Amino acid sequence: MDTILVPLPENYEVINFSQLKISDVVSQAIEDAESFMSNGEYQRAFDRVHTAFHGYLIEILKKYEITVPRDENLSKLYSRIQQLIEKEIQPTELADIVKTTIRSSNGMISSLNEARNRHSLAHPNTNIIGKREAKLIIGISSTVTDYISGYLDK
Repeated sequence: MDTILVPLPENYEVINFSQLKISDVVSQAIEDAESFMSNGEYQRAFDRVHTAFHGYLIEILKKYEITVPRDENLSKLYSRIQQLIEKEIQPTELADIVKTTIRSSNGMISSLNEARNRHSLAHPNTNIIGKREAKLIIGISSTVTDYISGYLDK
């Protein structure tokens, strides 16, 4: 009798973005991203994470009665968010160090925006982001979002 070997399905990490589920559009983008991640398609999830993160920042600013143009980019939205967070940092002795970290994160946010616009399927791009790079940016987005939600999701 011959033995037939069937490869086991790969298990892919689905990065948690449940803290972003702040509106119907954001929730749908997260569900799409989770579906793509569960199949290891981080390059496809990447665009949906951008959409969810963008929508999340807009909704948080609305909660704080800050009106922003719908087309404002992630970096500008994040700058507005960081101004809200900087007022809350505790202990105050660490405030300068944490502010520097938060401000440095804006460079990563800007890179997320640039990568999405020039290296994802959101636009007719030919040079698409790699799987590992997409997963890295998704993970960074999750970490930043978790930090924001700890301060501002009230």
